[in-house]
Amino acid sequence: RSPQGSNPLSHIIDAMKKAYVTQWHGFQPTQICVATLNMEGTPEEIARQHKIIRTIAAHFRGLDGGAENGFRGYFLTFMIAYLRDFGMKFHFIAESFETSVPWGNVLMLCEGVKRRVRSACKESGVQAEPFVSCRVTQTYDTGACVYFYFGFSWKGLKDPVSVFTHVESSAREEILAL
Repeated sequence: RSPQGSNPLSHIIDAMKKAYVTQWHGFQPTQICVATLNMEGTPEEIARQHKIIRTIAAHFRGLDGGAENGFRGYFLTFMIAYLRDFGMKFHFIAESFETSVPWGNVLMLCEGVKRRVRSACKESGVQAEPFVSCRVTQTYDTGACVYFYFGFSWKGLKDPVSVFTHVESSAREEILAL
């Protein structure tokens, strides 16, 4: 979403963007995947890379979202630590971690770690549904680097550090079990 006050029409523009993606192209917001790519090289090499990417994306009904969201994604990566500190004031504890995995195991890893974080939170007495997400941050010929974010409300827990350690260890065990 565009920053408030930056453009008086920003809410209308955002609504039109959403309609373009969800109504015109028929994508479901809960079932889409987003990739941020950073291309390097001469202007000619970047143009060639961009053309290749657009061709591949078009084959799979992909859309070019422009550079703005990529900048937002990279900004979020740098802001995570500050958001984590801010969340502590509101009984919310969070962490991020990354791992690498062969291509054939990416989906299984993502689903498994998310499931494991949710179950570890539930068995530890976390009352609210935890936040857990992941994204592929780097790609290689043999696999991908997957970055995980998770957090939960520790309000009402007797020993939130112990619960956090258990949840984080459970996520790590799921990764190592592959």
